[in-house]
Amino acid sequence: MSTETKTHDVVVTRLFDAPVEQVWKAWSDPQYVMQWWGPTGFTCPLAEMDFARAAPRWSACRAPQEFGGQDMYNTWTYITILPLQRIEYILNFTDKGGNAFDPIEMGLPAGIPEGSAQYQHLRGPGQWQD
Repeated sequence: MSTETKTHDVVVTRLFDAPVEQVWKAWSDPQYVMQWWGPTGFTCPLAEMDFARAAPRWSACRAPQEFGGQDMYNTWTYITILPLQRIEYILNFTDKGGNAFDPIEMGLPAGIPEGSAQYQHLRGPGQWQD
């Protein structure tokens, strides 16, 4: 019996009826991020980011009361920032102080990786060829 962990890449494509500049702002401006970041029903009371310095982003999602109402924190350590084109980062679940930990410690299912690589590529109309 193998004890080797299997991993899988997940690719999600979303099309937005909005200019690339507006979608970029939704990812790069904390006031916009706080309006959408997190699962359905959660709020985002905190989003701190500074693209000019490529400083790590720190945010919190607040669970609805029926899920306990707790805040869950994470950081995004940026790898690449190409304005209006691409954002690449490593997402880590953290405590309130920004210290990373294994997601299983906060009750998430086994198999969610520590330090998950995330890639956001923005393309305008007619730019979907790879």
